[in-house]
Amino acid sequence: DLANSVETMVANLQRRAAYVRDFTRHLSHEFKTPITAAQGAVELLRDHLQDMAPDKAKRFAGNVADDIQRLDRLTTRLLELAQADMSAASGEAADALEVARCLDHPLLLVAPGTPPLVQMAPASLAAVLENLLDNAQRHGATCVEVRAEQVGAMVELTVQDDGQGISPSNRERVFDVFFTTRHDAGGTGLGLAICRSLMRGAGGDIELAPAAKGTAFKLTLRAAPAAPKADA
Repeated sequence: DLANSVETMVANLQRRAAYVRDFTRHLSHEFKTPITAAQGAVELLRDHLQDMAPDKAKRFAGNVADDIQRLDRLTTRLLELAQADMSAASGEAADALEVARCLDHPLLLVAPGTPPLVQMAPASLAAVLENLLDNAQRHGATCVEVRAEQVGAMVELTVQDDGQGISPSNRERVFDVFFTTRHDAGGTGLGLAICRSLMRGAGGDIELAPAAKGTAFKLTLRAAPAAPKADA
């Protein structure tokens, strides 16, 4: 038993080390790209501003501003990811469909039903749903449906949109840190990684689900224990 425990611990440490190594490599690339571009633009402005056409100088200055905005988005998202990674089950319970209704998003359609409460902080669940809604809207969705059903001791939420969908080659990568198909449009590739960390921190999980059209995510959470009935 001791040998098995040590072997498991070593395997976990190796996986963690590999994650940190890959994360650091990707993080370095994500930061170096805008920094290098901004440095190049600043050097050109510094050395040639006097004889540079005003429209060209304005374009270079705009490039620097865009790179700074990207770095700001990355920093904000990384802080959100760190907070999500450190999140733990809070003991709070949420009415999942009511949390979705309160988002009041123009694309959102919440299916009827009264599933049991789930073991997740309402604010964390709202953050996950908002991220999925934002992704769907950015990928051409005109409707996002949220429905729920109880499966044993778990509650499964399905968030399905009618957007462009995810190509087969990208389905295995959508939860990878820094993976995005919207890099040129400012995507950081951290949104779904944050969703997964929040879900797992609450003792649940998120995964892609089959969809005939668009994209569907299945969110699995433990049903909250029923409140004890008061004595008559």
